[in-house]
Formats: sequence, structure tokens, C-alpha cells
Amino acid sequence: MVSTLREKYGPIVKMQGVLARADFVFLYEPEHIDQVVYRSQEANPLRPGFQTLEYYREVIKKGSLDGIYGLTTAQGEKWRDFRTKVNPPLLKLKLVKVYAPPLEEIAQDLVQRRIKRYKDDTQYLTKNFDLEMTKWSLESVAYVALGSRLGCLGDEVTKDHPGFTLLQCSKDIIDLAFQLEFFPSLWKYIATPAYKKIISTYDKQWE
Repeated sequence: MVSTLREKYGPIVKMQGVLARADFVFLYEPEHIDQVVYRSQEANPLRPGFQTLEYYREVIKKGSLDGIYGLTTAQGEKWRDFRTKVNPPLLKLKLVKVYAPPLEEIAQDLVQRRIKRYKDDTQYLTKNFDLEMTKWSLESVAYVALGSRLGCLGDEVTKDHPGFTLLQCSKDIIDLAFQLEFFPSLWKYIATPAYKKIISTYDKQWE
């Protein structure tokens, strides 16, 4: 759907909000994202999106998270407060030196074990490049957050592998969130099938 919008309307697409929802603007070019999101961002930004994740964290998992929402769902002053707390330690040179070598190794694995392996199979890379990048990002984030690798970039990622589960959850969440939050839906009033599925997926990812 997102790719279709770009092909039809170009690098900047605005979707009119329906059922009291805010308008959405899709930016496809990196330079546009840099100009609009980063250089023009206010101190307390309001960025509607992932409302199902916000509901899951603030209502369903309220007792477990105890007010910790993260940059994805936090808005306004909550976002600024969270950002000012996590930025200083993450930008320390000592911390960068700790994580740079393993993250470099993960990036090399992506190139050597995945990209070069399929360099002659252009059809595979064309259809699955986003999947390979998702594997790389999950592997990198997992190392920083958990201190260990998931093994997403290996050939042994079977359906019962934790890495496969997280990959599938990531894909399902994006698809379901787009369906629930960009199109008319009654999930805020009744538990629709798509809502039940995304909550189940959040649970699986949480576990």
C-alpha cells in the first residue's frame, strides 16, 4: 500500500484523516525526512501513530511498564523527558567504543552472509531486501539491549527459532497497525479481529 502511494503520487503524500483522525504525511526521500523531521522538529513533538502500541503499553501493560513508554509512543513533554534521559549515556564515546566492534561484525555478517550470497540472484534481493535489513536491525538492537545475538543472519533461522518469531512479529505489527490506524476501524470501541491479532502479536513479542 505504501509503495503504491509513492508510485502514484510521488515522494510526498498526504492522507486525509477520517473518523476524527489526524492527517498523515508520508515522506519517501531521505532529504525530505531530514528537513522536516530532524531540522524542524519542535522540543515537544506530537507525532500520532502506533496508537495500538500506545494503548498496549499504557493500559494493558500499565502495571509492568509503570509509565515507561519509549520514544515510539511518547508524545510532547513525555517524549522530551525520555529523550533527555537516554541521549547522554548513549552518546558517550566510551559506550560507542564498547558497541562499535560487535555492531561492525553484525554489519559484516549482513554483507558477507546475506547480500553477497545472493548478489547474482537479483530477484531475491529485490523482493527480500527489506527482510534482510529487518534481520540486521533486529540483530543489532538485540545486541545493544540484551548483550547477545539472536542469530537472525544465519541460515539456521527456522520457524521455531526466536529470531524468526521476532521477525514475524515485526512484519505482522507493521501490517496490522497500518490496517487499524490508517483505515476506518472500530477497534477503539470493540475488539475487532485485527485488534485481537495485533494484541496477541504484542504479547508474543513481549514474551
